[in-house]
Amino acid sequence: MRTCLITVGDELLSGRTVNTNASYIGNRLAETGAPVARTVVVGDRVDEIAGAVRRESADHNVLVVTGGLGPTHDDVTLDGLALAVSLPLTESADVLAAIEVRYRKLDRLVPAGVRRMARIPRGATVLPNHWGTAPGLHLKLEHCHLFVLPGVPREMRGLLDESVLPIVKSLPGLKPVHVRSLLTAGVTESALSETINDLIPPAGSPVRLAFLPGYHGVELRLTTQGTPAEADRLASAIAERIGPALIDPASSDDLMTAVGRLLRERGAHLATAESCTGGLLGKLLTDRAGSSDFYLGGVIAYANSSKANLLEVPQQTLDDHGAVSPETAEAMATGALARFGADYALSITGIAGPGGGTPAKPVGLIYMGLAWAGGATHRRLQLTSDREQNRERSAYAAFDMLRRHLQEIPAK
Repeated sequence: MRTCLITVGDELLSGRTVNTNASYIGNRLAETGAPVARTVVVGDRVDEIAGAVRRESADHNVLVVTGGLGPTHDDVTLDGLALAVSLPLTESADVLAAIEVRYRKLDRLVPAGVRRMARIPRGATVLPNHWGTAPGLHLKLEHCHLFVLPGVPREMRGLLDESVLPIVKSLPGLKPVHVRSLLTAGVTESALSETINDLIPPAGSPVRLAFLPGYHGVELRLTTQGTPAEADRLASAIAERIGPALIDPASSDDLMTAVGRLLRERGAHLATAESCTGGLLGKLLTDRAGSSDFYLGGVIAYANSSKANLLEVPQQTLDDHGAVSPETAEAMATGALARFGADYALSITGIAGPGGGTPAKPVGLIYMGLAWAGGATHRRLQLTSDREQNRERSAYAAFDMLRRHLQEIPAK
């Protein structure tokens, strides 16, 4: 099964828009057992779209085209498709009726540009779009199944999951794909690789192991087609080897889900105190629905006066050790614990960069504090000069410090 993806849009070529559609489609097709073998990006030009469709449909069993189905002059994917397959575009009464219904609900007339969306190649099957206006299309070309989807991410995802993947799964020769994910935190990709180096499957193995790093941690993804037994055995061996770095051996929880679950299980509440991260801890917590079960709130104490006035960090601590110090980090967490009446409190203070460092306290120096009713502790990080990276990495490192404390894992 050979699969190709064509994404259409000048904005993708210029870099003004990040091609998140390619990532989503590639991931979902890989899970289905039809991994993308080739990805092509073309601009909003009829001849380029037509040429790409001709070439890739000849070499692949599944071809997905996304983008360029809108109402404006540069939405020419249908014209390129018609040229590629030598089929005329005709207005579909059913598609136009569906568009008119949608616009009546908005109490608006159908603009002339929108009416263009009702054109389909002769013989194509319409894939209804319940999330927007432009429908998707399915066209069988000899040995290739061609799918055309809108470029709006929400619409593309809905059509892909509801209409495209069921068809792909029904194709002959498709082998089921089994995926096992081990989510880690607090350990780098290189350190993980060294730890499990002798367990990494060789080239040609039925099990493939991928390292997928991010600020939140590294995902170890094991993929196999056919029986999952070998992947399960390898996952167990890796889990035993990496130990505390694995977020939860019993589930696929990511770091933030695991922290929320651990707090809920204890009926515990969390507060935060932040300086250089400027509220990122609170954002990451409240990004998840239901965080009000355990998150009480936070204080952004950027200036030293705010640390003293809002969190009661002793002035002597600030004078003797400075704002970026283990003593201040612990005092900030202790102050948040008391102010919110929480069971646990996390704090972050540091020099995010790119300026502001000194030889004694360089850019990227971060201290994280954790306080609870019985005491307080801290952790030190020395990161790079990239401001955004430092903020992201330190925030997730703070949550991993809390996760390890709640799981009673010895401090690193």
